[in-house]
Amino acid sequence: MSSESPIAAPVASSSASIMQDERDAIAALYASGVTAFQAGDYAGAERQLRRFAARAPADSRGEDAAFLIALARARRGDSVGAASSAREYLHRFPHGLRRREAEQLVSPAGSN
Repeated sequence: MSSESPIAAPVASSSASIMQDERDAIAALYASGVTAFQAGDYAGAERQLRRFAARAPADSRGEDAAFLIALARARRGDSVGAASSAREYLHRFPHGLRRREAEQLVSPAGSN
């Protein structure tokens, strides 16, 4: 006879399903942000990527999201917001793959 509770299996299955649903929702936020960015909807991209980052701060796609937020602001003509977002990126990812590009958003060539 098994010592396992008859409730344990359904609860574990339900928990796994909820966790998968959350992972799917997080992936959808990221994907919709990237899709909006690619379509030139930079405000929509920023909104979705910020929602993604708030919901999954430790997600491995966080570095890309942080940089795309800064770039989206730059593409909307918001140089102050782009610089601020780029500084946030550099603070969180000092050795990030987009470090040099983020540094350019903080201090664009020709400024000074």
